Amino acid sequence: ELLPLDESGKERQHVSLGFLPDGRHFLYQAFNSSPTDPPEILVASIDGKERKPLFKNPSDVQYIAPGYLLFARDTTLMAQPFDASSLQFTGEPVAVVENVGQFSVSDNGTLVYKPRSAVDRQLTWFDRDGKEISKVGPPGRYSDVVLSLDGKRAATQRTVDGNSDIWVIDLERGLPTRFTFNAAVEDDPAWSSDGSQIIFTSSREGDISKIYRKIASGAGNEELISDAVRVVSAGIDWSPDGKNILYASLGEKTGNDIWVLPLGGDAKPYPLLQSEFSELRGHFSPDGRFFAYVSNESGRSEVYVQSFPPAGGKWQISNGGGSQPHWRRDGKELYYIAPDRKLMVVGVKPGETFVYGTATPLFQTEVISFNAPNRYDVTADGQRFLINSPVETTKEAPFNVILNWTSTLKK
Repeated sequence: ELLPLDESGKERQHVSLGFLPDGRHFLYQAFNSSPTDPPEILVASIDGKERKPLFKNPSDVQYIAPGYLLFARDTTLMAQPFDASSLQFTGEPVAVVENVGQFSVSDNGTLVYKPRSAVDRQLTWFDRDGKEISKVGPPGRYSDVVLSLDGKRAATQRTVDGNSDIWVIDLERGLPTRFTFNAAVEDDPAWSSDGSQIIFTSSREGDISKIYRKIASGAGNEELISDAVRVVSAGIDWSPDGKNILYASLGEKTGNDIWVLPLGGDAKPYPLLQSEFSELRGHFSPDGRFFAYVSNESGRSEVYVQSFPPAGGKWQISNGGGSQPHWRRDGKELYYIAPDRKLMVVGVKPGETFVYGTATPLFQTEVISFNAPNRYDVTADGQRFLINSPVETTKEAPFNVILNWTSTLKK
């Protein structure tokens, strides 16, 4: 192995970003176990003797002669002077062009990029063959989408004017109604089994998110469920009997772990899965006997199922990568997203023991991220899927070309 993961146990993946001119050093991204922590950009030598952190940034980074690192900061393409010999920055980052999604730069100074729209998602119904049925509500900056059990409403995370809140959409009328009003980031909605309440996470008390509860009609105040909970925003779930909440929390030495928050009485939260690997995105089966989750114990994200509470049985559901598990309401199917963003289905035989079939693809989705929580949900009968999709899937935005991109730098 050329470059092993950091000994701290917090790194989960390395992605190479290309060599520097000397052919001995290369840039790479190190992804943290926490999905809320942006990846770190580092430079290392092929002999493994050097490893130098540069900065944290979620975009690709490209070295360009005569000595710049190019990267995106939000939607702005930045160029920062970089000495490839000393491996040092020699100046502050400078804006090159605004509103950038993807980009690439050639050695002769030609910059190609695709503009990025700030409003680029649309909640859309699809059937099992991937045929679009209808659009839901206005386009916007949606993330999570979670159906109520009666299928009449969807709770979503939606960003409007830079503020992330939970919104509830009446699916018959397509009308979104704002559900939370705090200036902090609200995320990870989940419904109670009777549809009367919604739980969600909020960072209103600082960088650490906690779980709140509110009546689904929007009336009344929000209730902090437990001050002892520290949540990684990676999806939370409420058990069918209403007694437990699954959530992910980042351990000091164990990466992301799945915890249980018992509701009622004086019970305290406790770890359900706690290992050297990252476990997150826990979802209860409809009968509450099992839970699906995502772990990187194989070296990549895969979907697993265990009994609840764990009693020795453990089954790997995906093969070749998987994330975002969801159950059909009768427990007869389990769905997940593959790395190529195909929606996969696995037949399940409900009962006291877990019996399942082979994963097969249903159709190609355009979810914005494979390894993010709740970018789709499924109706009770498994016949329709509400998917966070691009506004337009048939008309691609054109690429823009800038010759001699360094001429755009402000001196």
